[in-house]
Amino acid sequence: MPRAAKLVAALVFAAIGYAIFVSMVTVYSEDTVPGYLLPLCVVAGLIVGWQICGKNALGLKSGIGNGYTAIVTQGFIIIFVMSFITMLGRSVRSRYDGPMNAIIDSFTLLSEYAFKFATPEIGMIMLVGGFVGGALAGIAARWFPH
Repeated sequence: MPRAAKLVAALVFAAIGYAIFVSMVTVYSEDTVPGYLLPLCVVAGLIVGWQICGKNALGLKSGIGNGYTAIVTQGFIIIFVMSFITMLGRSVRSRYDGPMNAIIDSFTLLSEYAFKFATPEIGMIMLVGGFVGGALAGIAARWFPH
């Protein structure tokens, strides 16, 4: 059921997703940014804001806690989907001997992307964004209860 906390959290985490995208572009060179990266970051923010943070925010403290849970989930979703898409692209080009090699490589890619994007800028965006997004969702839950 739609609530103000869910809407606020979804919009804030979508904006945080855009900020993460802008910071991730600096990791890539100008011509190698994947075309799916912006929609992935924004949609992941919408989903975790609506389903994790806004759904469970009842006040300021619970909102902040759920904000941090949501931002960590958002980061994991972004990195996981990027590694899975890269693995699918490699498997189409027949770079794997079998399906188990592809699955193992997707987890290797997951760790490579995690280390590649572990920059101070993205960490600060996630730290501050989780706090602000959760706090705003908690405040919205207090002002507009179910």
